[in-house]
This record gives sequence, structure tokens and C-alpha cells, in this order.
Amino acid sequence: MAQFGSFDELLHSTDPTLAQIAHRLREVIIQVHPETVEVVRLGDNAASYGLGPKKMSEAYCYIMPQTRWVNLGFYHGAALPDPQGLLEGSGKRLRHVKVHSLTAAEQPAVRALVTAALAERRAAQEHTTTR
Repeated sequence: MAQFGSFDELLHSTDPTLAQIAHRLREVIIQVHPETVEVVRLGDNAASYGLGPKKMSEAYCYIMPQTRWVNLGFYHGAALPDPQGLLEGSGKRLRHVKVHSLTAAEQPAVRALVTAALAERRAAQEHTTTR
């Protein structure tokens, strides 16, 4: 069973510099999508953002602190345009960006990925409801 919590609980034992990066990424997501649904799953060590609370069908991205960086992950990242080549990963769907600094978190390309991920989930949900 998943353990849910707050964003601050997620970052409780995170290095303060990485916590700042995570907070900045969260701000970017909220600026792009003010109505985003945030679900913090402490068991996953991640906060998901989406159109609803369902991780794989409604969420479009997540923030996951690591030891030396913060992952900004995209549940359907393989389908996203990535002209700057920021996305990493080789899974069927998941991709992530390793964010090492506040400057990197504030890149226009990061915001563009969040915007594209939101648009992808909205289109997928629209497609599902019109069937």
C-alpha cells in the first residue's frame, strides 16, 4: 500500500540544495498547470503531477530527489518532443531529466517539456473520452 504525504515530507532528508531545485521544479509545473493534481507518494520517493490522482493514466510528470540531482520524470516521455536532447531513459514510456542546479530547473526547455507532457495527457484523456 502506498504511503502518501506532503511535498515537505518528501524532501525532509534531501540535501538543502537539491530541495531548492525540487521546489523550483514544482513551481514551474504549477506555473504551467495551476490546477495540477499533486500526489506525493513517499513509498515511491516522488511527487506526481497530473490531471487527476492516477499515476500512469492521469499524471504527466514527477519530481524524484536523488543523491546528487533531482529527476524530473515524464510518465509518457518517449512521446514528447525533445529538441534540446534533455530526456534520458530507454524504457517503453518513461523518460527523465537529471536536474543538477536551479539554473537547469529554470531552462525554457524544461518548461517546454512540462507543457508538452501536459498537452499529451490532455489529448490522451480526450481521446479516451471520445471513444
